[in-house]
Amino acid sequence: MDCVDEWAASKLGPSLILRALNLSTWQYFVGLTSILIYFLYNFLEMHLIGDLLVGMRRNSVKLLYDPSSNIATHLLPKCEILKGRYWSTSWLCSPHLQTAFLHFFGRPPMFQYRR
Repeated sequence: MDCVDEWAASKLGPSLILRALNLSTWQYFVGLTSILIYFLYNFLEMHLIGDLLVGMRRNSVKLLYDPSSNIATHLLPKCEILKGRYWSTSWLCSPHLQTAFLHFFGRPPMFQYRR
């Protein structure tokens, strides 16, 4: 009896897989587009959806530094701006997009170098 069940299962297996893969072109397109959007969202470090989920609240500044450093112990208590919160623009929700925008549309300040 087990041999018959195994034989039936071995014949049904490939047909079930082929039936599962029998999707329309539109379904493959939607699936691959969804995967591509997810990949690009994470690759470009966009945070628009995350900001919308938390209600567009401002974020606190997170610093990476050595706490035993003399510079950090003297400088950080005096920098009030680092104790505040920031709110990045929602239309430039990626550091990569911000860099590209400044490269193409930004005007750097003009100053002269003197030696």
